[in-house]
Amino acid sequence: MKTTDRRILRTRSAVQSALLRLLAEKPLSEITVTELAQRADINRKTFYNYYSDVSMVLEEIENQIVEDFRAALKDIQIARLLSDPSEVFLTLADLISADADLYDRILAADNMNSLLSKIVSALKAYLLDALRGQIDVDVNQIDFAIEYALSGMVSVYRQWFTTGRQEDLATLSRRISTLTFRGVAGLAEEMDFLKKSR
Repeated sequence: MKTTDRRILRTRSAVQSALLRLLAEKPLSEITVTELAQRADINRKTFYNYYSDVSMVLEEIENQIVEDFRAALKDIQIARLLSDPSEVFLTLADLISADADLYDRILAADNMNSLLSKIVSALKAYLLDALRGQIDVDVNQIDFAIEYALSGMVSVYRQWFTTGRQEDLATLSRRISTLTFRGVAGLAEEMDFLKKSR
């Protein structure tokens, strides 16, 4: 049984790796099952034992990324989150920095919609859970505020990816955190402080 499990994991890993290599060469819409199977060194029948189509492979990769993000969030204590929200953004930055090219290919493959919406859902669930019972605010209002903040966060990360990733990701993530929790005035104060301290 264990041998079969290892073989399944190896096959899935080979297919996922093959897809990521192909995504560096062409859009997802141009990748065929035949081409992907050949690149993974398996036959089409074996591919269909695990996946119904190429997009299902991408979805599996995205789901694993989201699980990694959820696992990383579990290490952040609620008390620390409330005193320094930037830790959530820096956790996301660390995950992206570990393999920015991978995220670049995946985000380009699905026009940035699927993976980002999954990450936002995971982050929203985490924040709602963390804040529930910690602050005296109507849960519906917290939900509304988090939705607003995360939409902005997604837009900034999307822009960072599409404009060549020129800024340091940790710095960008701190700025997103400041904007999210202290607004434009807070960011202006922080930037002004950094200029004066140079």
